[in-house]
Amino acid sequence: MRTASRKKKGDIFAGTVLLFLTILLSGRIFSFGWNEFYATVEFQDGDCQEGQASGDVARPSAGQAAPGETVVGMSAEFPRQATSIREPATLAPGGSIVAGPPAPLEREDGGLDIRCLAYLQRAYPDINFARSWDSKKEDWIITMTIPADGQGPKARTADLYWAGGSLLPAEELEHAELYRPILYSYPKELDDPADMTEEEQEAIKAFSSAENRRNGAGSSMFIFDFIYQSDTRGQLEANITRISFLRHKANVHTRMVAPLARVEKKIFALADADGEVSKFLEGLKSNDSYLWRTIAGTKRKSFHSLGIALDVLPKSQEGKHIFWSWAKERHPDDWMLIPLKNRWMPPKSVIEAFEEEGFIWGGKWAIWDNMHFEYRPELLEFNYRR
Repeated sequence: MRTASRKKKGDIFAGTVLLFLTILLSGRIFSFGWNEFYATVEFQDGDCQEGQASGDVARPSAGQAAPGETVVGMSAEFPRQATSIREPATLAPGGSIVAGPPAPLEREDGGLDIRCLAYLQRAYPDINFARSWDSKKEDWIITMTIPADGQGPKARTADLYWAGGSLLPAEELEHAELYRPILYSYPKELDDPADMTEEEQEAIKAFSSAENRRNGAGSSMFIFDFIYQSDTRGQLEANITRISFLRHKANVHTRMVAPLARVEKKIFALADADGEVSKFLEGLKSNDSYLWRTIAGTKRKSFHSLGIALDVLPKSQEGKHIFWSWAKERHPDDWMLIPLKNRWMPPKSVIEAFEEEGFIWGGKWAIWDNMHFEYRPELLEFNYRR
């Protein structure tokens, strides 16, 4: 009887302690805020995991986030950088082709999970990204801030809705089907058109058709208009500067000066030891860069209009094709099947030098543009470093 009584007292004491700890910890979590708790979980390199290991954390459940409650990546609200992102490994293009985002990051509606905000944080480290949940629109508001550096303009801030990765202003949410996510598949290796199936050929034909280019979904430019101040031509041109690149003049956005200088340094070093790269440099005619214009057949601005795209033009294409649209005039039905050997392109090491500094090459697009390089570091992070 005494032993049973002692056990019963022990059980009561243990239960009391457990209840006390439960109340204490519950108060700690709820006073801290679920979203702040959620934001402190580290993004692991290679999987873009955030929050619980189950992976499905696209948005909070009912009652977990009050309207306006903030979740931050790198933001003024949490100077300690609540969402930790490790430095990515050195970029080494190569390996298997990335066909698209892994299933956990792709939503049923074709959009991308909010966890992919990590790739923007990595790509643009000088920009602060914070997010808050809008319960009325049931979507994340992404607040972007470019801090004042003490020398240039004042801090700039903008709000965009995540919208499945399209990053749209509130007034465009009702037209979300007209915009594609800004993150998309960019392969590590160049696809061989000889391996293209008939189904893929037809899909590319439909994608490149005048009807689709005029009325189909297109690139969302709103985040880029914020980053590069390209809402208007006047604002943008205040940030355009003239540089020398690969021995030719180019007008580019001021944000391009440093990465292009690093690309140039690498290419010149390659040319000292590689005859193919040296021949490439000698064969260049010009750099076509900033030009305020829309994409042919569309109403959307070209990335040339932001000063972040560069066309390296050769003196001679040596009888080869360089741009899908020009090739289509001569080969209307099978331009996408033109063999790689019949396309003009920079040496592979030159392409990799650009990619290592955040530029994508248009030769890897389905509608290929082999002279075109474009500063899109978020795509390199999304496809090469996850």
